[in-house]
Amino acid sequence: MIQPSMQMSSRANIADCSAGCERSVLTKIGGFMSRALPALTGLRFVAALAVFLFHFGAGWSERAHFPSAVTDFLKHGFFGVSVFFILSGFILSHQYAGRLNGVRDVVYFYTSRVARIYPVYLLALALAFPLTQRMSLASGATVLLMIQSWGPAWSDAGYLWVTQAWTLSVEVAFYLCFPILSAIVGRIANGYAVIGVVIASILMVAFALPLISPQAAVHHDFVDALLGFPLPLLRMVEFVYGMLLCQVFSTVTHWHHSRLTSSFAVSANILVIVGLLTSSVNSHWLSLAAVLFGLLIYQLAADRTWLSSLLSQRWALVLGGASYAFYLLQGPVRAWLKMVVPNESLGAAINPVALIVLSILVYRWFEEPARDIIKRSAGSLTRRRERIGSSVDRSSIIKSLVRFSPKSQR
Repeated sequence: MIQPSMQMSSRANIADCSAGCERSVLTKIGGFMSRALPALTGLRFVAALAVFLFHFGAGWSERAHFPSAVTDFLKHGFFGVSVFFILSGFILSHQYAGRLNGVRDVVYFYTSRVARIYPVYLLALALAFPLTQRMSLASGATVLLMIQSWGPAWSDAGYLWVTQAWTLSVEVAFYLCFPILSAIVGRIANGYAVIGVVIASILMVAFALPLISPQAAVHHDFVDALLGFPLPLLRMVEFVYGMLLCQVFSTVTHWHHSRLTSSFAVSANILVIVGLLTSSVNSHWLSLAAVLFGLLIYQLAADRTWLSSLLSQRWALVLGGASYAFYLLQGPVRAWLKMVVPNESLGAAINPVALIVLSILVYRWFEEPARDIIKRSAGSLTRRRERIGSSVDRSSIIKSLVRFSPKSQR
């Protein structure tokens, strides 16, 4: 990897902020100011918690005969994945749009993504390995390479080893495409970006894309026909939707509404989202929630609402920073608790507390240090290669001068 420029280093500061630090000031990037978005860090934990409740709360709520609205809300916690995909497109565009100007920047982007996701990913695989069903060497290799979800959507291969890891495999496909997508989206004018947002919204609702996961069928013929397509391709609409929202956001020079008006708009949006998630509507109406979550991300980025202030608090930023570990370790933690805690009810009560504590510890003492080590190692390797390259170039120049000097010609 080539050593990142100062411009990319500043960009990394914003990336670290979105991963859990507390900066909410303006950060200078490449000669202009780019505002950090701390509320979106807090939103990460809300999304991760929704997925946790989907996996480990929906069934319990149904067995306990909770009101149908509560059970439906928990059953629809999988929309946390849509929030992750849309948020990823929005945040990456905010950090990198217009700044991936050559091989150096692109390589730095990919290295940063590996440093961000792979250490905890390996940790989750290691924790789950003793309790995982046997699989072929080829299947295990796809998981290690994070390509297990790249097949058709009807395949269940994405659930191998660690169930939640299927979304990371899809994200990796997004990352690979991001430099090209960023170059395209970055050239779209504001008006056309709005049209793009509308088109992406229509696609998500019409084809119920947020409901498609490995081996999932939406039970509509014209939607089920799509399940032969690669899963990342189907879910990429949400990622691009987030990128387009950021493109619109970045071209708005002033936020004209008062804090009261903005807070009212956020509250109204949340009420509609909750209304959808607590009802048994069809797949298409339900998919509208993903569109509204994108709008909520846009509203939080404005940083002028009661919710953005709440999600920017220290505790929210800590939980937001730990949200990746919280999301990915939930399966292994639950499996180990079943092994070591004989009482199922006690294990269920311990599970969320243990997971939160472990996630924070992993974030502070493993995820962040591992990320820094990878980045430093990549930087050192780059500097070494550049020094070697410079020495070779100087040596070649000297030899050429000697070869063609008047003395050598005589």
